[in-house]
Amino acid sequence: MMLKPAKNEPRDLGCHRDMKSLRTRAGFTMIEMLAVLAVIVTLATIATMNVMESIKTARRDSEAASLVTLEDGLRTAIVQTKSIPAAAHWEDPVVDYLAMRPSSLTNTTIGTQRRLLYDPAFRVGTNTTSVPPFTQGNNGSLQPVSPRVVILSSLLWELPTLGTDAVTFSNIWNTPRMGVPAGWAAGWGTKCPDLSIERMDLRDLFSCVILENLDMSNAAPYSLETGVNASVPAGARKQMWVIKTTVVNFLNPDNTLQWREYVTQDASYTYEYGRWGRYTQYGPNRGCGWFGVMTDQFREAAAPPGKTQRYPKQQWVADAMYDFLYNFGQWSLDSFVATNPAPGYIKSCAATNALITFGADLVK
Repeated sequence: MMLKPAKNEPRDLGCHRDMKSLRTRAGFTMIEMLAVLAVIVTLATIATMNVMESIKTARRDSEAASLVTLEDGLRTAIVQTKSIPAAAHWEDPVVDYLAMRPSSLTNTTIGTQRRLLYDPAFRVGTNTTSVPPFTQGNNGSLQPVSPRVVILSSLLWELPTLGTDAVTFSNIWNTPRMGVPAGWAAGWGTKCPDLSIERMDLRDLFSCVILENLDMSNAAPYSLETGVNASVPAGARKQMWVIKTTVVNFLNPDNTLQWREYVTQDASYTYEYGRWGRYTQYGPNRGCGWFGVMTDQFREAAAPPGKTQRYPKQQWVADAMYDFLYNFGQWSLDSFVATNPAPGYIKSCAATNALITFGADLVK
């Protein structure tokens, strides 16, 4: 039988206080735990946002680098094929030089489509209305006009339908970094970091070539690359722009090869008495210091009186001197090996004999 405490007997409140204290401490612990969890969630959210932003930044940088690679590939393809593709199929010649699938060229890593646009004013070809695509022939091209190109991509939305008018192209070309072309929908304003624009000017891929025929009776035969033979009419002058590294074949009157040269800069050549030569009056040799001035004076001087010359006047001597200097320099690359079949040695000997022959004929 349980005894009840007397009515006035004090109770033992220690246990009660301990339980209350435990409950109080447990309550504070729960609050603290919730606070810690809230901090963890906040930090995790911030970290996730930073990671996601880093991923986006890396993806944007990668896409910008990809467009630069595409530009390099397009430039290489143009130089190698001596042609400029149509805008709708610009990736066709680039595939071979980047060893990539066509879809990897025309689409971003998230599947949105890249676009290539030519300046509507771009003119290239043999008449003033010619536009890409362009394949170089024996007449090269007139001086290219507005050879500007842009490649666009977006890592968020598909690109809008783009017109081919001058205003649309100009707005894209003049868009500042982290900007959006004028005239695009307002929603693009908040997505500009995901828009990439690569601009290129193809003007530097062309060189001017002048072929001047000083022979008033016969045409001057030549060809570009492996194309069919062409000629400059008697007494005429042909000026054309060719894609750099184009091979110009200078031909004899019977259309056999006389010599050839890779075009890497503006240059000019003359034809007279069945022989092609380099011309110092045009191209990169014009005004090339004291030597260039003296060469021009030599060429323009009158022939000594009373001379019966077998060869043209000073032009052949100037060309022979050029050949001698050039081939001697090539011979130096052969470490001056003076035995056959060292090409530099053979050509240096031939250039020496030509210089002696033409010089003697001019003076004696």
